[in-house]
Amino acid sequence: MGSGEANPEAQRAAPAPARPAQTRASAGNALESARILVRDTGFEDDDWQGEFIRWTGADPFPALSSAAALDLENTAQAEDIAPAFGRIALIRIAFPSHTDGRGFSLARHLRLLGYRGRLRAAGRILADQYAMARRSGFDEVEIDRALAEQQPEEQWLFRADWRSHDYQKRLGRRPRRALSVAAHRRDTEAPPAAPRQAP
Repeated sequence: MGSGEANPEAQRAAPAPARPAQTRASAGNALESARILVRDTGFEDDDWQGEFIRWTGADPFPALSSAAALDLENTAQAEDIAPAFGRIALIRIAFPSHTDGRGFSLARHLRLLGYRGRLRAAGRILADQYAMARRSGFDEVEIDRALAEQQPEEQWLFRADWRSHDYQKRLGRRPRRALSVAAHRRDTEAPPAAPRQAP
């Protein structure tokens, strides 16, 4: 064999060049997955590798590990879940319909009670609702392939700057502070009548 000829054995033995690690999947790759996550950066593959524990309210969390993922219906009571916050890494709240907004209220309540883990909205959520989901406390939205094809990544990215979609900011107003019950009564109750003076 001449010096200019390639050795077929050496070609077969040569390892393939290593591919650089990808920190984010492309939209095309994400569409191949059964679960597609929508974040502020667009479509991504689901990075949660563990199982989801479906909670119905009957069990007091005996089987939860320190990094559990919980499946909740939008009718769940946030106060019932609060004692286990420290053992829950991810909470996924179901959205059976895009017209049912109870999941937004539940997410907001969980955040107000002190939950600091990941919050995921899953189901029938539209791109128009992404900003509302983020402001409610959700970190991400999970959709299926059919919805991702109906509402492609560009429609979700259009609303990814969810802070700028706050109507109060567009009007140049500061968000109103929530009043306590005592302050609300003080501001709404009529002042006591002045005592009458004797003639």
